[in-house]
Amino acid sequence: MKLLAEDVTFWADGGGKVKGVATRQLFGRGVVVRFVLDNTPIFRNTLPADTRMELAEVNGQPALITRSGEKALAVLTIDVEAEQIKAIRFVANPDKLAHI
Repeated sequence: MKLLAEDVTFWADGGGKVKGVATRQLFGRGVVVRFVLDNTPIFRNTLPADTRMELAEVNGQPALITRSGEKALAVLTIDVEAEQIKAIRFVANPDKLAHI
């Protein structure tokens, strides 16, 4: 909780194709934490057995890429300001991940 700024923003893009991905922007530490905690079991139970995560650079920014085989399932980036996370971007839209 302390890593998140009080006014943190969470953006997600599942393209309407990924279950459990937020369909609107989320604002505020409590709202973002509740969403992540409520949806972690959904992601955990739907990921393929060979899922792995790797650190990379995406659009000039540090990123965490979740992959199954060579296919990217999601990309997560964060913006940090004053040692707190100000923004989280989560892209799971398969159309946008085809080139990753």
